[in-house]
Amino acid sequence: MLLSLVQSIPTNKLEDITNFRVTVRSGEEFCNFSNMKKSTSLLISSFFLIAFTGCVEHKIIYSNWNDWLPADFDPKNTTLMVEITSDPMTPEEIKMTEYVKENYPYKCTFVYHSDIYTKTGTFGDAKTYRYALISKSFFQQSAIPTNRDLIRKDFYFYDRLNDKNFPITNRSSNKKIHPFIGIINTIVNRYK
Repeated sequence: MLLSLVQSIPTNKLEDITNFRVTVRSGEEFCNFSNMKKSTSLLISSFFLIAFTGCVEHKIIYSNWNDWLPADFDPKNTTLMVEITSDPMTPEEIKMTEYVKENYPYKCTFVYHSDIYTKTGTFGDAKTYRYALISKSFFQQSAIPTNRDLIRKDFYFYDRLNDKNFPITNRSSNKKIHPFIGIINTIVNRYK
């Protein structure tokens, strides 16, 4: 019905279509083209925002790296260990491994928490596997006035040779892949 109404409008009158309204018998507005124009603009803007947010995420580099990155960390001389929390890996951890494969030109291995603290076996050499990136989850009160807390995730470095924890990045997120991508990007940018 709407299509036939639009097709019946002479083409020289299409400029006035933004003020065109269709009403149904009850008198309610069925279609308001001026609102549709605004809605279409909003929809297109939202699409671009979502599309480019994904691209921007992969470009994040943390400027506060000297607060959390160990001073003597050199990715060229060590294999970075990254903690995984489940077997099999969660979909998020799988995305993390894929991100490392595509963006981290240095040696990196994903291991269980127990492998990080064991000084024997495959990862026993603390000079080769000196640094581990360990995830940390914590509660943060919501900024919106609700009675809920948010679970935030972040990472910190652990020096296996000196048994030393470094501060978290303070770039937490509700998904651990977000700070992880920022850490990987920061290391790659710092040591390129």
